[in-house]
Amino acid sequence: MLANSSIGNAINRRHSSITQDDILSAERDYSKFATDALIVESMSEGVPLSTAVLEMAGLDATLSKDDLDVMMSPFDDPEKMIMWLVRSSFLGVETSRGVFEHIEGEEEARRHINMARRLAVREDRRERFRIHPAFRPHLRVRDDDLHDSSVVDGTLI
Repeated sequence: MLANSSIGNAINRRHSSITQDDILSAERDYSKFATDALIVESMSEGVPLSTAVLEMAGLDATLSKDDLDVMMSPFDDPEKMIMWLVRSSFLGVETSRGVFEHIEGEEEARRHINMARRLAVREDRRERFRIHPAFRPHLRVRDDDLHDSSVVDGTLI
């Protein structure tokens, strides 16, 4: 989708080749599409995800459990909201130092959150989460992790 959208942008703008602006525009379009799809999926399950996702706008990509607790506090069940964000791959979970994994599914989410809790206890700090790169452009989330060699997307390992 990203490649096709970049090509379409270049054609529509009468560019002789694909420019960086064409790619960035396609990335923003895809990010909006991914965010909207996630919100629609959550609505079908009765989860008020729209408000929770919009709370993430303008943040850094890496969030502590304390950050999430504050953002999710207005909801009836903040832990359920965090679990939904993890099991839908919106939030990745730090499962070992600097390694974040984006997963799907309730069972995998519980397992990864348990791994994050154990890591946090070992390192005497709170759990850490990371917003998936696909959602960042639309929400204007700052990529605080892309040029940090100590942070790895464990999903790709």
